[in-house]
Amino acid sequence: TDKKVLNTFLQVFDYGTLTDTKGNKADFTETIIIMTSNLGASEQNGIGFGNQKLYKGSAVIDFLTPELRNRIDKILEFNKLTKEMMENITDKFIRDLSNQLSIKNFTLLVSNEAKIALNDIGFDPSMGARSVLRAINSEFKKEISRILLSANQPLGTISVDYVEGKFTYI
Repeated sequence: TDKKVLNTFLQVFDYGTLTDTKGNKADFTETIIIMTSNLGASEQNGIGFGNQKLYKGSAVIDFLTPELRNRIDKILEFNKLTKEMMENITDKFIRDLSNQLSIKNFTLLVSNEAKIALNDIGFDPSMGARSVLRAINSEFKKEISRILLSANQPLGTISVDYVEGKFTYI
């Protein structure tokens, strides 16, 4: 743990400013600071927004000094992401990819079977939503990019399905 980083937060919380080594000041008086951490993840066995009660886990208490903890208004507890939450996250990431393609005048259609397979590949409760994003990058973006770059004719729609254990692209 680098105490300098924690002391920097204390300076910001106490004085509402951050001063660099040259004496330049940044004003934080009208700033909301949101800090994230995986402290206590092993204690709670997962991540994801909980019911917003104050978390008093030993990892947070052990890591943060009493002075710093005393200046934090709220600490939200995280819980494990469920399969249903991950399906919603998968849908969101697919929408994001679809929006990126629509800017280039392409339509992306993803079958339910492909979504289910992608979610199964990317669902790792201990890793959170990043595992789904990695699966989309490795399974979809790479192949879709290859299709777009090698197309001899203009494409309008790219359909993704999951058949016999592998993704198909038309």
